[in-house]
Amino acid sequence: MALIGWLKAQKLPPRIDSAPTEKKPAAWVEPSFGSGSVVLQRGDRLLRVVWPLGARDQRRVLPPGKYRLRELRIERKKGEAIWFVSSSGPPYQPLQVSAKGLTKLTIDDGLVCKLNVKPKGEKLTIGFKMRAERGHNITLFKNGKRVVLTYRVLDAKGKQLAQGTMNYG
Repeated sequence: MALIGWLKAQKLPPRIDSAPTEKKPAAWVEPSFGSGSVVLQRGDRLLRVVWPLGARDQRRVLPPGKYRLRELRIERKKGEAIWFVSSSGPPYQPLQVSAKGLTKLTIDDGLVCKLNVKPKGEKLTIGFKMRAERGHNITLFKNGKRVVLTYRVLDAKGKQLAQGTMNYG
């Protein structure tokens, strides 16, 4: 019960989740991705900026200044499924929001997967890392559920020797 109380007591960062009402704001931010959200830090304050699926106007007005990207969520819809990749933690990408015109929030959404296999006698030790290209740990979700990554070990003839799930994120 103590954890629930602590979570309820946490103050959520303010949200910016709609385009500006004026046609030509002095300055705005647009993401390099279609939909998702970021949590930006400026000093000791956090701010959540949201771009919903299907939003036509990607402009979001933020106070000018230096920010650090603390959390990231990029969403995509494929068929009936909604996929998203979630990322947080260092290294924190800097963002300088201009006082005039467009500031592009450029996020490379590429993934890097590394597999280590080390033989030890008759056993294999399998290690797996999946990160965003910029170095953050990531977790994949489909329709709100964490995607479980599985593996199979086959011999030269294709016979399955082992199988299991990978821990990541």
